[in-house]
Amino acid sequence: MAVKRKNPDQYLLRMPERLRDRIQAHADQNGRSLNSEIVRALELAFPEPLSLATRISEVGRLLSAFRKVQGFETAIDVVSKEIADVMSLAVDGRDPTLDEASIEELQKALVEWNERRELELARHKRLLDAKYGEEDID
Repeated sequence: MAVKRKNPDQYLLRMPERLRDRIQAHADQNGRSLNSEIVRALELAFPEPLSLATRISEVGRLLSAFRKVQGFETAIDVVSKEIADVMSLAVDGRDPTLDEASIEELQKALVEWNERRELELARHKRLLDAKYGEEDID
């Protein structure tokens, strides 16, 4: 049976007594209440996801760092795939910081990115075919 609470942010939590004692000892050691210690542990275990804007701002810094590394092209390919994966997750509605308009914008951007990537791969294949297609490679 559901219990009606005055404050919906309150939650009755049952836990083994020994666990409660360990958490209380840790809270006392850190000068926190039992509640604060539990909330802190939950915040550490379930951090708020970074917003898409924050993640995108980090991409520029990563790319700048990769440009300083020999063979950065491969690293950029790896990062590009990760970006596409993050965008896919966001498009699937797994980023609670995004509204519907942002999700639609990301969907369009992801489709365009995939189309450009396919065109680039096809162009690269044509170049390789032209370079190696008629030669005998021993």
